[in-house]
Amino acid sequence: MSDMSTGFSGNLGFPIPAGWNYDQFAEISGYRGKWDLDKVAYSGRWPAIGSSESGSIQYQRPAGAPKAEVDKLQKISGFIPLVKQLEAQFKNYIAEHNANAGNNMWLTRPSEGVMSYIGRAYFSEVQWVASAGTDGWPGFDEYLKRNASSLRSQVAPFIARDALTSDGKGSVIDLAHLAAAGYSYLTGQGIAPRHWTNWGGDLVTGASNIHTIMQANPSADRQEAANGVIGAHHLNTEYLSTLNLPLDGSACSLSDLNSNGDAIRLAEMLTADSSLSLSAAMTSYYRTVNGSNRYSAFYTDIPRSTSVTTLAASIYSLIHDWANYALVYLKARDVTNADLRAASRAFADFLLA
Repeated sequence: MSDMSTGFSGNLGFPIPAGWNYDQFAEISGYRGKWDLDKVAYSGRWPAIGSSESGSIQYQRPAGAPKAEVDKLQKISGFIPLVKQLEAQFKNYIAEHNANAGNNMWLTRPSEGVMSYIGRAYFSEVQWVASAGTDGWPGFDEYLKRNASSLRSQVAPFIARDALTSDGKGSVIDLAHLAAAGYSYLTGQGIAPRHWTNWGGDLVTGASNIHTIMQANPSADRQEAANGVIGAHHLNTEYLSTLNLPLDGSACSLSDLNSNGDAIRLAEMLTADSSLSLSAAMTSYYRTVNGSNRYSAFYTDIPRSTSVTTLAASIYSLIHDWANYALVYLKARDVTNADLRAASRAFADFLLA
């Protein structure tokens, strides 16, 4: 209550509200030679604030995908029946191999094989093969060419690299990215920590975007730039619009983070029930998917905290500790500690927004 503030009439003629917490009754001018200090009564109804975290109030999550764009995309509901057909074909492919395999039998679950195949646009690259421990099953692709070419053609547009699909709930996913990001969570294979093939790798490449922006705009605010890059569908925040942007888009985009969270949740479902097919898991998951469920999946790796400072520190340690330093170097050689810290803070703010 501003009882001493004549600019607000000093509340003359108005009773104090029943739920008041602070009531100003005096003012000390020039307190310690620095500022005017209010003296207030305190009711104790609400806890006093002892500290604040700089920058947290200013954060605003980048805008989502515009409805007009999402409505033009193919929906996940159109892809899931194709996944079911891929699973049937993968069973046939394994059976054909095992019929003449002798001691070289393949025991791969269809869900694993099909997830690898969906991510083949990534798994054709050496660093992804090493990181996740799969090559996208090129032999299965040859099998589809011979035995199910129509299915292969129908699937191809969905799993092309950077191809976007509507999640049916107003947002976007990248299915090839999802599969590549989820494989390590499903199988535990690969030489890299599993988060590196998921949110960790994307965050570091996002930090590389931040570095590029700072090189083109040396006087820019690094954290403001990071806030506009991490989780962005388009690089169109008010702050970024004032800068020279030598980028076409974010390397840690909204579709990347959506796909990463979905990948973890689907892997959890498939791990919990070994009889569950990938198509059945996707049907169940995308029936009720929402931002809260998909983004909370990241706490599988990151210690949960409601403090943005604590959360950012945990994220930073996971992408920059000594065990991952070589991976940071390979993923984004030009990135600096300042870029990584800004990206970590932006991701923490994104999760808590």
